[in-house]
Amino acid sequence: MSRDRLRRKVNLVQEVAAREWLDRYAAARDDIVGRVMTASDGSPGVVGLWQVGSLAQGAGDAWSDLDLVVVPIDQILSDVVTDPVQILGAGERVLFVFRRPVNGPAGGTYAGICFEVEHLPLWVDCYVWPLQTAQVPGDARVLVERRDHPIPRTADEFSALVDRHRAPSAGGGESDQDRQRFCLLATLVASKNLARGDQSGAARMLRWVDVPAIDVTQVTSVIAGLRHLLTTVTDPDLADAVQATANWVDMAEALAPSAP
Repeated sequence: MSRDRLRRKVNLVQEVAAREWLDRYAAARDDIVGRVMTASDGSPGVVGLWQVGSLAQGAGDAWSDLDLVVVPIDQILSDVVTDPVQILGAGERVLFVFRRPVNGPAGGTYAGICFEVEHLPLWVDCYVWPLQTAQVPGDARVLVERRDHPIPRTADEFSALVDRHRAPSAGGGESDQDRQRFCLLATLVASKNLARGDQSGAARMLRWVDVPAIDVTQVTSVIAGLRHLLTTVTDPDLADAVQATANWVDMAEALAPSAP
């Protein structure tokens, strides 16, 4: 067997294995939505739970992350703002939490939660929304709602509602740990862009976090940039997140289409 033929055979085997892995991941992600819905439906403290983003609109794919909005009762709002992970009841290991209250509604919060699913990172954009200002956006998929706490509906999209109710910035600099968490997020986003065939989008994300020059015409160049970015995450508390993200990069490399 020629060297080129052997290489093509190895690549095909890797692609099939990666595709099966990604399918298991997507199925597990969808199971999590069901578990979160069940947990929230059984919790008297949750009066609203919505899914937004591409998956809610039927436009997502196996690479898509989750976007969830939780509306708790006033009595537990501060507890949920402090710890949004517990209210979700996802039942998966948390690799890290990336808090950005300014990205959420005033009086509530936003947290990016990275779960480990099938030895891969699952990113959940979690918004905690106070009941007083909550409205069900027109592009939301309603998972839980209570008759005793009706929430008004609007035709506005979720992004417009967040912009209208955005929490004020508290100021202050970014910690090194937050920077490293953001590098992991950037690696996740760039990897799925690459796997979807958007090499330019992947390269833009890498440049945003100051990765050295990337040749957008070469998958290998973008992959090298992703691996370089992971080497900058040195916090020992993030070691497991780095490994899961490295697996994500491997899967993206195996499934990325070649540049035309």
